[in-house]
Amino acid sequence: MAIRRKSFDDWTTQEVRDTFAIKLTEPTPLLLQWLSVQHPPSAQQALFLESKRALLQQFYSTWNEDELKFRFIAQIVELVELIGDGFNTFTQRKLSATIKDIALFGRPELMVASGREEPKKPYFFIHEYKPSKRADEPLGQVLSAMLAAQTLNADNLPIFGCFVIGAIWQFLILEGDAYSLSRLFDATQTADLHAIFSALEQAKLYIEQRLKL
Repeated sequence: MAIRRKSFDDWTTQEVRDTFAIKLTEPTPLLLQWLSVQHPPSAQQALFLESKRALLQQFYSTWNEDELKFRFIAQIVELVELIGDGFNTFTQRKLSATIKDIALFGRPELMVASGREEPKKPYFFIHEYKPSKRADEPLGQVLSAMLAAQTLNADNLPIFGCFVIGAIWQFLILEGDAYSLSRLFDATQTADLHAIFSALEQAKLYIEQRLKL
């Protein structure tokens, strides 16, 4: 059978579910644990987060995707410092895997993976998106990239992810043939922004633990 190629950018959520027989479940214990662990920002970090929250609230409705990424998302990721012994943050790096005679490929917006100069095993993805009439696109895109990572890693361990639509963040976990979604987090609200910061800190800890296995 010939291999069919399809970019991450071309997948909708429904197509991913139908093609790869994955299902949406209620929040799993791992997802609930991930988002319940609290990592409060320091006083200095809280001041930085507040400055970015105020900037987001003022401009998120007019920013394009690159501006949202540069002015806000990248700032929060850098605050958490998603880099460590054996892993790093990569943007727009090639990723591909073949599943069920379909070659999934693309350049994820952001992934945290093992490796220092080049990504090896991907563990966590962030995909950002401007609101549009096809609101399911960012989930389909990040899910297809997470499926590719799951196949490449070949270790039966969960893949973590997040997608951003304007000011709204939503976290997800792919575990086997099922994925679960968090509630929506509004980054223009201080409490939710602190929860986003905490979730990223905990994702970093999960990655550090994964590398010790």
